[in-house]
Amino acid sequence: MKHMQKRILQTAAVAALLLLSLSTNAQVFGYRLKMADSLYGKKQYTQSLELYREIFNERNYSPAMLLRMAYIEEGLSQNHMALYYVNLYYELTHDQTALAKMEDMALKYGLSGYEVNRTDHTLAIISENKPAIITALCGICVLLLGLMVYTMKRKNVKPYISFSFFILTSIFLIAFINRDLTPVNGITLNAPAFLMSGPSPASKVVGIVNEGHRLAIRGRNDVWVKVKWRDGIAYLKENQVLEVKL
Repeated sequence: MKHMQKRILQTAAVAALLLLSLSTNAQVFGYRLKMADSLYGKKQYTQSLELYREIFNERNYSPAMLLRMAYIEEGLSQNHMALYYVNLYYELTHDQTALAKMEDMALKYGLSGYEVNRTDHTLAIISENKPAIITALCGICVLLLGLMVYTMKRKNVKPYISFSFFILTSIFLIAFINRDLTPVNGITLNAPAFLMSGPSPASKVVGIVNEGHRLAIRGRNDVWVKVKWRDGIAYLKENQVLEVKL
């Protein structure tokens, strides 16, 4: 009994320390963000950007903060970083104006890869509504299962059709749950970025791009990122791209 009470007290103490730590971290985050916003409001952009970057590196950013970082980076002619933050803003908000902003910036600075085709847009919408689609598919599976049971109770009736649809829907549901359909791209940085014919520094250079271009990512091979390049495939080092979705 005493041993159990001791364990309960220890667990409660750990929980209290964890809550205190979370509360302290939240207060520190709020203080730093407020300070960064204050500097931004005073047009002390480089100072505010330093604080924003610290917060961003801790993955505590907000949509408003990303837009401010993008504004500052564009003012500093760091257009690839500005586009990166706008892209992240779109990932969080799905605000269509962000897509238009990226296209305008790409046109202004002569960058490619920011045209959103119908397929990518459709896949992004599907990913955005993934929870609702999963719920609907689960409901269909339940209905088909009920239909199978009902059919099996009837004499001389085989539930082949309902069983087939149930299996197909279940397979589609499992595949849909385990796969992210959102297109994955990479924004180039550390110009010049060398595009290689294979995942090796000894491969042939098939292209050289500057910072800010967005390339469709098709996979990875160790430290190499496989990307779509013109009508084929190319590879570049992972430290030469910033990964984004859409």
